[in-house]
Amino acid sequence: NEGQQWLALNPAVTFGVARVLSVLAGVLMIPLTFGCAWRLAQRSGISRPELPSCIAVVLTSLSFLLIQFSRTERPHIVLGFFVLLTYWFYLRWLETKTLRAATAMGIAAGLAIGTLQSGILVLVILVAPAVYQSIRARRICIPRHILIAGTVALLIGILAYPHILFSFNRAFTGHAGLDISGSGGQHSIFSFTGKGFLQIIHVLLGYEPVLTFIGIFSILYLTLQKRLHTFFMADRGAILLFIVCFVALFGMYDFALPRYCILLVAMAIPMISILSTAVWIDWFAHDYTYSYKIRRITLVFICIVAMLVLPLRLMQLLSRPDTRELATVWANNISVHLRNGKFIATTSPAIALTPTLESIRFTEQFDGM
Repeated sequence: NEGQQWLALNPAVTFGVARVLSVLAGVLMIPLTFGCAWRLAQRSGISRPELPSCIAVVLTSLSFLLIQFSRTERPHIVLGFFVLLTYWFYLRWLETKTLRAATAMGIAAGLAIGTLQSGILVLVILVAPAVYQSIRARRICIPRHILIAGTVALLIGILAYPHILFSFNRAFTGHAGLDISGSGGQHSIFSFTGKGFLQIIHVLLGYEPVLTFIGIFSILYLTLQKRLHTFFMADRGAILLFIVCFVALFGMYDFALPRYCILLVAMAIPMISILSTAVWIDWFAHDYTYSYKIRRITLVFICIVAMLVLPLRLMQLLSRPDTRELATVWANNISVHLRNGKFIATTSPAIALTPTLESIRFTEQFDGM
């Protein structure tokens, strides 16, 4: 309790650390997607892996969803980084089949689970090779390294949520639902009403319209060419299985907020870069005429400009005055604004100030007046 009180009265510390971690995770996702796309391109048989890798870097750098949450004090971008890191180690394990790669994959998955409860979806990546081998062998096949990686991930996940061991009743048998992290946020089975499907579509079209269009167009084109399955099997179907499980889980949930969809976007970018590269090669790789060069440059320019619209709009909004900060400054000098002995009657819900030490003390001072 003393620790919680100290954190509440020193928000600059927690917010500062959280923002640094968010920015760091967001920046590191750029080279990480480059590495994932490179390895995936090699496994897909693409002769020039630098092309999809560069496409992945552009898509990540200009992703409005990733830009927005890389600058906020929320754990979702950190979760996206650890999930993508797990996938990178997963691709490395497919190449080397070593215990070291499997252990690293398990550690990254455990950190994803420990970052946020929804990180449990990262286990889908670990399960993917077992599903693939079981389908091919027509019997249950679980590689030994996958068992080790899963065990490491679950152990780290349990350590991250001590309430599971020490407050079992509070975590699993609460009246309002599950509260595994002990944060007070309840999750009930009655929250799964299927409203999240439309919200996922709304997030993709509203936040990532260009990425969504490129992905859908590439999938339709390669499906007509009867080549789509070769790319999804290059990574043993891990991305496809992850996307299906994500959409099924959060689609059935009451709401799929934009920050939840960071996982979806982060995992989709490497595969979309591979699919769009295959389409690009079919269209432009074998034609070096001047007109085709102009078309290629024009197409790239249009895509980049379209992806820049939302980030530039965000920068414009951030340049405007923050009314919450202005309200906090006004509240800190309330005696100057009140005359003739008058005072403002307030209650706690009526004040939504920037959570600083001064605003917290102000709220406590005038609570219930």
